[in-house]
Amino acid sequence: MDVNFLIPRYSPTKLTLSLFLCPLAQDSTKMAKRNKGHVEFSKSKRYGNRMNPNSWLNSATGDSDSAFSFSREKANFFTWRTLYLVKRFLVSLFGKVRITKFLLMINWYTNRLAFESAQELFTEHKNVSVIGATKEFLQQSITPGAKVLDLGCSSGHWSFLAADLGAQVIGIDLNSHAIELAKSKNSSVVFRHISVEEFLSEDEDIYDVAILTHIVEHLDLPQAILSLLKNRVKTLILEVPDVESSALNFARLKLGLPFYTDPDHVREYSLETLQGLLAMSGWEVKQCIQRGGTIAVLVVHCEN
Repeated sequence: MDVNFLIPRYSPTKLTLSLFLCPLAQDSTKMAKRNKGHVEFSKSKRYGNRMNPNSWLNSATGDSDSAFSFSREKANFFTWRTLYLVKRFLVSLFGKVRITKFLLMINWYTNRLAFESAQELFTEHKNVSVIGATKEFLQQSITPGAKVLDLGCSSGHWSFLAADLGAQVIGIDLNSHAIELAKSKNSSVVFRHISVEEFLSEDEDIYDVAILTHIVEHLDLPQAILSLLKNRVKTLILEVPDVESSALNFARLKLGLPFYTDPDHVREYSLETLQGLLAMSGWEVKQCIQRGGTIAVLVVHCEN
């Protein structure tokens, strides 16, 4: 709501009205846009009277559309208005750039802490942490009897999914604690505490599928590993965090702020940069899913 034309610049009255009315106008505009987006989502994503059966939200909502509807009257409305007023006051003291940087950094830190806490709280619901390479996605390339290599298998989540599909699975990881944890689950999967390079140098088998979920972003030389796998694996199932999943990363880049999603990451990927890396390594994307902040791809050898 623009009151600038009514009141002289920098007058106390103008400042007071701006502080109270502008947040309300912004909230109203955002609410209208959000409601419009909700209607469009409902029209395009519904499956009859049910939600998309493959949606990760099914496990959280019990397949109920009502979980996505809200009363227009919110209990925390006063909290939001207060926060907007505080933000405007801080901007008037320190400037928009400094406050924006501050808010971006607060969001960056708390987002990671919330992510890890949610992972710990919902350990059995892996969708909280990663939702691209689901069992259904793996099933497209993993058939009964297939030989599968899970690189950076951690505690074995995807190894067990592949084994459930009837595959012969070997999982490798440099984290000895994770390997011991995976072994304790008594499955048919063979787990080894060894690096990718060491394993491939001593093992001469050809594998139908290699799984690399949240591994490539940790590698200093990902192209070397992907090129090495080309002679040993027919198909890759690969997943990385999607750097474009947060609109705030654009602002972080512009303002020179950190935007990696894990302290151990040496690179973040968009779909475009991931496709470029794979092409340079002799692979091409056959299928892609971008969902829940991740990019999951089914990758095959490039056709010459």
